[in-house]
Amino acid sequence: MVNNGETELNPDYTLNNTKILCNRCKVYYQPDKKDISRKNPNVYNKWCQRCRDYQFQKNLIHRYKKNNE
Repeated sequence: MVNNGETELNPDYTLNNTKILCNRCKVYYQPDKKDISRKNPNVYNKWCQRCRDYQFQKNLIHRYKKNNE
């Protein structure tokens, strides 16, 4: 979902920012190339890498439990 100019980008997560506040853990982090959003490559992700990894593991555990009940 690339922004084609239909709506304005959130200025807190655009690529010209040097520090980003994670929406989940509320910690500032230095964005890197891996933090660029895949849905909209004009902005960074709103969660830091640690929060994204945590949520991914949580989803895997939930999916495993759901399939093995």
